[in-house]
Amino acid sequence: MVTRPQREAAAHLHQVYRVSQRRALQAIGVDRNSVSYRRRRPDGLAVRGGLREIALPCLHILLRGEG
Repeated sequence: MVTRPQREAAAHLHQVYRVSQRRALQAIGVDRNSVSYRRRRPDGLAVRGGLREIALPCLHILLRGEG
């Protein structure tokens, strides 16, 4: 997986030094396929928020029981 700093470094090399994207990625050691990869799944923020709302009362009860 390509990190944000790696993407930014490749974009910087591409813009400033006018090298191809392929050459910029090769210079920083990143595979081209990893840069163009896009997740197909949604990030699930709504699901995690719903689970958190369900879990908080249960955790509160459990912790209160332990003192």
